This record gives sequence, C-alpha cells and structure tokens, in this order.
Amino acid sequence: MSVIKFNVNQFAIDLKKFRANRTQQEMADELGVHRSTLSQLENEKVIPTLETLRVFCEKTGYPPDRYFQREELDPVLLMMGKMQGSDKDNLMEVLDRISIRLKYLAINKRCAK
Repeated sequence: MSVIKFNVNQFAIDLKKFRANRTQQEMADELGVHRSTLSQLENEKVIPTLETLRVFCEKTGYPPDRYFQREELDPVLLMMGKMQGSDKDNLMEVLDRISIRLKYLAINKRCAK
C-alpha cells in the first residue's frame, strides 16, 4: 500500500531560503497568511493550505509535486497504528502463529522430499 505524504521539511527549507532577509511579517503578507502561520510553516508545525502552496510555488517557480513523496506502507503496521492496545496484542499473537505455521510448512516440505 502506498500513500503520498507532504514533505514539510523540504517546504520549510525552501520557505526560509525564499524569505531570505525579509521579516516574517513581510513574507506572510506576500503569501497571504498570518505571521504566526508563517512561523509554524518554517518550524514544520503545520502543512500549508493548497492556496498557500500554490502562491508559494508561483513565486518561487518550484513545481508543487516537489513537496509530495510516495511512501510504501505495510498494511499491517498501518492497521496497528489505528488499534487499541489489546487489539495490537491479539494481532501480534496471530502474526506469531502465522510465522510459526509458515516455518512448520517449510520444514514439512523439506522433510517430504
């Protein structure tokens, strides 16, 4: 399973570089955001709105897809992140049983030859 994530680190680096010697307020006005929002963007606390990203990319010439990256996720790990503690324990027990079963089948297959 793959997901597309926003690269907040790269955006923050480019934002700081683009701001250069301007104050946060000057940069915020140019992007149409509050100064506190700009600070949060620079410190990787929030991701930009699509409108802010669009304006920033128009001003810098960077393509928007520069800030998106595809990431492969193990569906089991993704599912575990959404479970209650007891459910995680149960899932781990089932995965252990599957692992043992697969090892047993591999040994049985070798012995049958």
